[in-house]
Amino acid sequence: MHYETCTWVIGLWLLRKTNDGPPGWVRAHEVSLGQLGFRQPRNVSCVLLREVAMTTSLVFTVESEAYSYDIKDGELKKLGSLGCSFPPLIPYSNTLRPCGEEEELFVDKRREVE
Repeated sequence: MHYETCTWVIGLWLLRKTNDGPPGWVRAHEVSLGQLGFRQPRNVSCVLLREVAMTTSLVFTVESEAYSYDIKDGELKKLGSLGCSFPPLIPYSNTLRPCGEEEELFVDKRREVE
């Protein structure tokens, strides 16, 4: 993902293999903040791609606000105020879920000795 500050456009680029040549970057989608209703130049500090089930969306920050943009239907949602300038977005994965059939719990053998 790339945010172009002079045009207010967030571009989603994919690395794709061409027929006979080496892989190259292809613009898959772009989102114009101006077309979404933002009227003044804005600072976008972070952009993440989120894929859940059949929904693909961009989650991004503008100034101190967080937004979600659904790529399929073009819906923009304000997620909330983050209360600071240039806030980072940190992806989260549920690492506390139970182990599956092929996974094992990690047990620190050093702690068992203590």
